Amino acid sequence: MHTGLTRRLMNDLSSFFVVSSNILFAISFLFFYTFYDMNYSSLEDVSNRIFPWVAILIVLQSICFYVKSISKHDFIFWYATLSYLFMFGYIFQDVFGIKDTLIWNPISQYEPSVLFHTYAYVIIALQLIVFGYLLVANKSIDHVKKVFMFDDQEHWRSSSTQYNVGICLFVIGGISKLVSDIQTILVVGQANSYSAYSDAVGSGLFDDFAALFIPGVALLVFSNKLKLTKKRLLLYSIIGYSVFIMILTGSRKTQAFGILTILLMLTSLKKEKKIKTNRIISYVTVVAVSVIVINIIIVIRDSRYNISSFSEAFASHIENNGFFNSILGEALAETSITVLSVASIIQLVPSALPFQYGMTFVRTIP
Repeated sequence: MHTGLTRRLMNDLSSFFVVSSNILFAISFLFFYTFYDMNYSSLEDVSNRIFPWVAILIVLQSICFYVKSISKHDFIFWYATLSYLFMFGYIFQDVFGIKDTLIWNPISQYEPSVLFHTYAYVIIALQLIVFGYLLVANKSIDHVKKVFMFDDQEHWRSSSTQYNVGICLFVIGGISKLVSDIQTILVVGQANSYSAYSDAVGSGLFDDFAALFIPGVALLVFSNKLKLTKKRLLLYSIIGYSVFIMILTGSRKTQAFGILTILLMLTSLKKEKKIKTNRIISYVTVVAVSVIVINIIIVIRDSRYNISSFSEAFASHIENNGFFNSILGEALAETSITVLSVASIIQLVPSALPFQYGMTFVRTIP
């Protein structure tokens, strides 16, 4: 009884903190946005004014995740984390002076005022989306555990239905992914340039059905039909295949999300209260190998698949850019392009394109 009351009191306190802190942040930021003098002449000015709010938002949401016991396997954790990279990458580059080797910089095509409104919208949207999720976090997490994480439905976990569905998705998605990857490799290889990647990746049936591959793997892994060793072998094989495709195509973003999902599956297979020394060593080894592989991918893209000069180009790349600086710079530069989709809307609507009043969603209905 006493334990139940204590738990309820802690839940009430955590909910009060989440609500009050998020409301305070939203009011403060809207006040800043409304009354602050918008006199800026460059992206650097915008970055310096927006970054403190981004930093505060990151700290606030991290504390909220902690007090609400949000797991690293929870959707909202990765949604927020990746949103910081995809939406604020340019700001991080400017503030911390992180350079990249990309030869194009599309953000220079936008006026500082447009970028200010863009980042303001992204900050308040990200804050409210996470805030809304946290308001129902306990209920939604319990529901997910019962239905999908199988804590209380062992009969569903061990049933053949999940396994059979997983096999179907795995086969259909796997074949489609293989065909799609081969097509991409051929196009990029013939063009002898990573720039052809966007032309190689389309929206055909193979690309659509390839999206079923990872869900199929998840259903197989979280069924009781496979032994632990087979699950790990399957997951490690997929990671190896993804890295291989990354090297051949020069693209990292497409495969990175799949690898991240697979890594989360691996961490959930065996829960250990204490991290053993051999596991720490394996984590460090994986990080080191990943850094080397990503640098190799960068060089392959820059050298336009000229294998004969690869060793010389790789040595020059490491000497001039370093192992980590080029990776972080290019990662931020590539991921942060996503925010420009918001900037384009703010710049073109309604001056060039009238308000659609929700019709863009209606048009997507088949």
